[in-house]
Amino acid sequence: MEARGELKKKLLELFHKWADPQLEKYDEPERVGVPRGEPVGFSAKKFHAALAQVLKPAFTVAEIADLVGVSAGQVRVWRTEEPFKKLADKLQAEFLSYMSDQLDQDAKLNDMDNYKDIFICLAMFHNGILIYYKKLIDTLTYLGNVINKNQNDYKLYVEMKELMSQFMLFFKLLFAKEQTKNKKDEVLLNFFPLIDSMLDYFISILANPEVDEKIKGETWAIVKIIALFCFV
Repeated sequence: MEARGELKKKLLELFHKWADPQLEKYDEPERVGVPRGEPVGFSAKKFHAALAQVLKPAFTVAEIADLVGVSAGQVRVWRTEEPFKKLADKLQAEFLSYMSDQLDQDAKLNDMDNYKDIFICLAMFHNGILIYYKKLIDTLTYLGNVINKNQNDYKLYVEMKELMSQFMLFFKLLFAKEQTKNKKDEVLLNFFPLIDSMLDYFISILANPEVDEKIKGETWAIVKIIALFCFV
């Protein structure tokens, strides 16, 4: 699904899953009792338009206006208003976080086709890929701290194996797509120091004669994944 039209279709599908519940529960403010000239909050249409700003730059102003059911001119006017811009920026951050969560879910479900589609959609946004990468790094940092405090808890390798698989899939797509290759150096700069600090944990598992051979085998799989990262 790499044709731009198909990507926009997928992005719109993600948008509706994220935005529709918010639109359904949105309470439109009333002007009754509010003095003329004082702000009363966003109408339902204006709130919808703020939500739809997350679709830029993939969608034009005209396409967003058509989606909301207002004129393109009205959207342009709203875009000049500071409260509208602040809300739109906040919503875009939430939408990118939502897509990152969907990537996590697809990776765990091994739904590679959907993972690839969402990954490419995320790459359409400035620093969208880095936002997802930060989520992975934060998880790696947290798990690393837990491992450092519990060096003898060999069951933690299960969580690490799952996380390494997510990193592997992330890097595979990152380096395969022209629009994301330029993020390579920035990504790897943060990755290797964290991984290096946890190698002692994996080595201790492999060296411990009391550890089950199955655990050792899966731990060795993690070490091999880390080794592969060295050649990306």
